[in-house]
Amino acid sequence: MYPYNKRKTMKNIRYILLVLFCILLNSCKAKLIYWPYPDTPYTQFLDGSTSGVMVTKTQQILIPAKYGWIDRYLTSDSYPPKSKDIFYFGSYRADTALIYVKSFLFNVNGKLLYTFDEGEDVKSLFYHNKQLYLITKKQLWGKEKMPGEINMINCDDKLFRLDANKNNAVELCTYSSITHLGKNMIYIKDNKQFGCFDLNSDTKILFKNHTRGFQKYLYVKDKNEIWTQIDKSETQKTNEYYDTVIDSTLNVKPNSAKNVISGDKKYYFSETEKGIQIIGFDGTASPFAYPFLEPVKNSVMYGANIYFGKEIILDKLFVFSPQKQGDIKGIIDLSGKIILPAEFSKISMKDLSPTTQPSPELINFFKNNNLLSFHYFTIKNEGNYNLYSIYNPDGKEIINFKDKGNNCSYQFDFMEKKRLQIKFYSSDATKTYDLNTKELISNELRRK
Repeated sequence: MYPYNKRKTMKNIRYILLVLFCILLNSCKAKLIYWPYPDTPYTQFLDGSTSGVMVTKTQQILIPAKYGWIDRYLTSDSYPPKSKDIFYFGSYRADTALIYVKSFLFNVNGKLLYTFDEGEDVKSLFYHNKQLYLITKKQLWGKEKMPGEINMINCDDKLFRLDANKNNAVELCTYSSITHLGKNMIYIKDNKQFGCFDLNSDTKILFKNHTRGFQKYLYVKDKNEIWTQIDKSETQKTNEYYDTVIDSTLNVKPNSAKNVISGDKKYYFSETEKGIQIIGFDGTASPFAYPFLEPVKNSVMYGANIYFGKEIILDKLFVFSPQKQGDIKGIIDLSGKIILPAEFSKISMKDLSPTTQPSPELINFFKNNNLLSFHYFTIKNEGNYNLYSIYNPDGKEIINFKDKGNNCSYQFDFMEKKRLQIKFYSSDATKTYDLNTKELISNELRRK
């Protein structure tokens, strides 16, 4: 009897455990996970493995939890975002190979506005004259040349006019590349032609592209114009200047700005008798010209923290050289003040990027020497040696050292608490210097 009762008791225990497990499993499934958007009264929620969107206060479901993930898209930088600027993309994997994604576009109220094809994705979503527009990108796959090897041969971009409250997309055009430049101006391009589409009139203008490379253009935001290089014939050499203007009504005319070779947000670069000169779109010209002149963003290496945090600073700094090739270069600002003389073979901009909390003494050193924003790291050739130097944004030298090698890195010693020091790593040694006295503290040879 005892063994039988024991087996019966164990069977009952297993049954009870199974029931408890099912209850626990169902309770876990029923429990939702919430991610409220802090800037709007809406919440993304997770029901098991699928996501949806609801109103935070009332828990009214706007987008049901049927999607593998949901991304929010804002058509404006205003904060907090307005309801008309809030959109959601609900997506899930459309095949077992996890290659294609199926996506859907919703407005802030959960109304379906557009259903994407497999492999189609959003490129841009924007308003113009209170009308909503969508540009999509779809990858097109080529034929299988070898077993298991398929080449992507092209991309298709499409431009749609959308109804912001219902699914009523109207396709306006299809090209291999479509880009919204600003306002009514849409740049369009494929392998044989390029041009512009006007959202105000739904008309376009196209030019033959005789060159194999990408046809260059500048969008002048202040004027709402496209400045472009147009080849006059198939036999003509590549046009070096942006000598043609497409205005906001698609009229084509010669560019009144002469010998334009490049441009940026607020100014362009023009070749003059004195050299390359910076000229603002308002007509003001820089007080200097050099054979080589470019924005620092084109010629100087810098980290992501430099770029995304200091765009205003970068827009006013330029690399210049008395040599047309620009092999020896320096830094100049828009007023003509030379920050670094043109004597360096390489210039890079870096931030501190501490690996640990710096000591108070080191922080004070950075503050006193204006190093908190960024600094320059330069290389200057001096015969058989290279002179490596660190400068602050004002052009003040902080420290330098010589080495025969071409590859040298450095690190402010954030671990040291007793003295302010920096380590230079060359090919054969690690040299440590005192930042205050500039004296060499140690020279550790590397084993070869």
